[in-house]
Amino acid sequence: MKKPVSTRKKVLIFIIAYNAEKTIDSVIKRIPAEVFSDERISADILIISDASRDNTFRKADEYRRKHRQLRLTVLENPVNLGYGGNQKVGYFYAMKFGYDIVAMVHGDGQYAPEKLPALLEPLINSEAEAVYGSRMLEKGGALKGGMPLYKFIGNKILTMLQNFFLGSRLSEFHSGYRLYNVHALSRLPIQYNSNGFDFDTDIIIQHVIAGYNIKEIPIPTFYGEEVCHVNGFKYALDIIITTVKSRFNSLGIFYNPKFDIAPPGKNKPVCLSKLGYTSSHEMAISFTGKNITVLLLGDETGIIIPELKKNGCRVLYAGSGKNHQHKADKYLSLPGIQKPSDEIIHKALVLDEADTAVDPEAFLKSLAEKLSADETPVLFTIANINFITVRFMHLIGHVNYSREGILSHKKRRFFTFGSFRRLLNNTGYKILKEEGIPAPFPKALGMNFFSRFLVLVNSAFIKIWRGLFSYQIAFTAVPLPTLDVLLHRALSSAGISVKTKKNRPGNQL
Repeated sequence: MKKPVSTRKKVLIFIIAYNAEKTIDSVIKRIPAEVFSDERISADILIISDASRDNTFRKADEYRRKHRQLRLTVLENPVNLGYGGNQKVGYFYAMKFGYDIVAMVHGDGQYAPEKLPALLEPLINSEAEAVYGSRMLEKGGALKGGMPLYKFIGNKILTMLQNFFLGSRLSEFHSGYRLYNVHALSRLPIQYNSNGFDFDTDIIIQHVIAGYNIKEIPIPTFYGEEVCHVNGFKYALDIIITTVKSRFNSLGIFYNPKFDIAPPGKNKPVCLSKLGYTSSHEMAISFTGKNITVLLLGDETGIIIPELKKNGCRVLYAGSGKNHQHKADKYLSLPGIQKPSDEIIHKALVLDEADTAVDPEAFLKSLAEKLSADETPVLFTIANINFITVRFMHLIGHVNYSREGILSHKKRRFFTFGSFRRLLNNTGYKILKEEGIPAPFPKALGMNFFSRFLVLVNSAFIKIWRGLFSYQIAFTAVPLPTLDVLLHRALSSAGISVKTKKNRPGNQL
């Protein structure tokens, strides 16, 4: 007969410890008895000493032997892994041994174990993927608890900046009292996170990017005799840099796999619209006009198609975004686009396709041949490898590929104004116009006064030095008539129709 499956959630109380021999016993004793008596959960304790230089491991192990009624495991890292590295080991332990919830408690007693029941509640009830104990929720509580004024001000300023960059609304980013849903945690690439104190920032950013629900619970502030191992200035600098990098990750200016996270139910982070300010999307809509037939190559996001249709355009879509095929009037498969014989294409948009093609020369020649009979104007947009941030990264030896942007993983060829101009000239196009496009700051910072101001500044600099300050390159061109088209025109003007290769003009005279 099978044993009934337990519905109790497995909870791991994970105590991180470094040189905590004086406090480790009291921290364990301060864990409320109700945590172990709550019938909804089954709680174990894990202590990991991070290669402490004192007797932390021995003291914790002695406690374990004297209190065998507790399910207590004591481990020690043979080498110091750092604050973040120690957390990684503990969280992986929780994943490997099938826990549902992991609650991190500090071995120095700075964060009150007495608050565990309240902090566990939202996770037990599946109301959140993460619960943070916040010292800032109760007005004045942090200062009354002994937090130094400079730390209080620094905490407030850093939290404000991080909320601005991430679009979050947390009261505190810098509390070390954290509890997580282990299943949700397992979907985050925490192995790439910092091993230092900014690990806590990394994991908050990951939860925000993933769209997880974060719940904050008020906790008391306590500053005792524990030694602070944090270099405040370095910590502040590290977390600001990390936060900014995470926000610019989607732009391709920086990339790190720890921020390559998708919200549940989505394969990759959503590409946001670039409408409403000077951008390739706005340029494409302006170029096409209204009530015409448009060939669209590119637009993986599917943002352009609805805008074209609003303007009464018939859209022939040949992009790689298969999920958006239904939005167009007709889908033409890539490669080897077959232009419908009964269609006159008035204008064409080739958005970020030429630099992702396996063979850009063959791609552009083939397109020119198909559009030359109608002399269809084409707007090309591509990334500018000479953009100032990329040039700077080259200078310092920090070439950083990404999922989007100038150094996207999808890019097969990189272009400047000069190299793309030569490519168009060599593949049968007459160039009508060349323009620079500013960086899509609103995409990274949100649509606000500051991001719009940056677009205006970038646009002004493009007028001064287009090659250096253009984030993208835009060329308007028309395909030159092919020899086949020229011959057809000559024959047509003489009233001669050539139906097959065997029907020579002389035979019809």
